Amino acid sequence: MIRSDGARPLAARARGLAAALVLVACAPSSASTTDDAGESGATTSAETEGEDPTPPPPEAAASCVGAPEVGSGVFGGSLRGVEADPAGVCGVGGPTTYLRVRAARDVDVHVKVNGAGFTPRLEIAPEGCIAGRALVCGEGGEVTLDDVAGGTLLVVAIGAAADEPALAAPPPAAGEPDPLDFTVDVGLQRILGLGEACLPESRGRCPNGAACLAPEGADPDDSSAWVCALLDADTCASAEPWSLEGPAGEIVVDASLPQTDAHVDSCGDPGTRERVLRLALAEDLPETASLLLKASSAAVGLAVRGPGCELDDEIACAPASADGAMVLVDGPLAGAELFLLVELADDASEALVVGWSFVDG
Repeated sequence: MIRSDGARPLAARARGLAAALVLVACAPSSASTTDDAGESGATTSAETEGEDPTPPPPEAAASCVGAPEVGSGVFGGSLRGVEADPAGVCGVGGPTTYLRVRAARDVDVHVKVNGAGFTPRLEIAPEGCIAGRALVCGEGGEVTLDDVAGGTLLVVAIGAAADEPALAAPPPAAGEPDPLDFTVDVGLQRILGLGEACLPESRGRCPNGAACLAPEGADPDDSSAWVCALLDADTCASAEPWSLEGPAGEIVVDASLPQTDAHVDSCGDPGTRERVLRLALAEDLPETASLLLKASSAAVGLAVRGPGCELDDEIACAPASADGAMVLVDGPLAGAELFLLVELADDASEALVVGWSFVDG
């Protein structure tokens, strides 16, 4: 949708999907949720008549090399008697133990450590047991790593800082709990494929750029009708094309359309949904022309990226504000292709306007 004062879409927006489908949130499940029985590395201690008890789940090891490989589940461990590692967890020296986590499918990995009497530190790193390669760190003992490809092997390090007071505590008396014991809750949430059934939510979440949708007219109580469907303009790959012609104009964004938070920018709040526009600029722009973009609503944040559309390609970013977010992109801009991420507040549900103009830089 566009007003007649300059900007117009390069092609008609494919609204059929969004108009014919109803959105339901694919909310992440808790850390202990597994994607299916085959992904779980935990076991139970129940006995079956005539059979031996199920063996206990593996525990975190003091050595990274040869540490037990697990899936989702709850595992134990202890820092008692573990020597301090100068590299420690995320570069902070101290006693460190290890598990290896295998993702059999595309998943989000969530790990939470509960220390019996100490403050745990936690990191996830690639396989290889090489210090200084942490992908994510958690000083409070809880981390999440999204979009892990199937087949990936990760190293989970659990430890404590060298000055942790509990490390000075003597061993407990027989039968008493040890303050250096801990449990590790590993959760692997499946990332479903396009067209795959997405209800109940315990199945997993839809991939970036998609949402759990059901065709219009389908029985909303029929869980089999809900599938992961691609959303229009939800990612850089599916960005809505616009041509900015003339000196100024307005782009109207329909905030009622289903969108997800497929991208992270430097100034927005995590979890904020956005619509992505691909802006084509005229070839005959003056070399000194700069592009000014301003939101007319406090419900909109703006981020501009260069052609690669990665976070490293971010050119400008402005969070939602009462005066309307505003960004300025300096020239030269002749023939440039830019990506505009329009961040939408949770309660935004109507048409929102982003004004644009070329100014002399």
